[in-house]
Amino acid sequence: MGRVIADILAMVCRWVLGGLLLFAAWHKLQDPQSFAESIRAFKFLPDHLIIVSAFAFPWLEVVAGVCLVLGWWGRAAAVLAGLLLAGFTVAIARVLILGIPVGECGCFGKLKIVCEPAPSICHIIRNVLMMLMALLPVVVGGGYLCLDGLCAGKRRTNATAAYGDPSLSTPVAGKSS
Repeated sequence: MGRVIADILAMVCRWVLGGLLLFAAWHKLQDPQSFAESIRAFKFLPDHLIIVSAFAFPWLEVVAGVCLVLGWWGRAAAVLAGLLLAGFTVAIARVLILGIPVGECGCFGKLKIVCEPAPSICHIIRNVLMMLMALLPVVVGGGYLCLDGLCAGKRRTNATAAYGDPSLSTPVAGKSS
């Protein structure tokens, strides 16, 4: 029963986080100039990296989002999402600590998704919650309805067997049944 709940939660986390990343990326790709201005306002990156970042971050979000929604390379996509969110969180925390005035964080364009557009502690809390959602697929796998599971067929790993069904385990080198 515990594995079923873990798989359902992992699937829900993948879909919600993947959807949020795709939504955020779509808004950034609609107005890359505005996103570049948001990055510049953070005074975190040198000028020559601002345009590169304004292009790269949304596409990294697209890759992570698509992979999370489909459950394809789910763990790697969740790690990528977590790293992106950690970087965004550090940038927001830095702005708040140093008192740098930033009109919009650029997270979801000009939209208010849970938090006001200007960076605040709300953004840090939201990002931490999203990082926690990324952690579950890393720890337990993608859960149900994922391409990783379909491609692997019925094959399971020792990590899966640890959830209580020894018949699903694969042999470990040096051990006999």
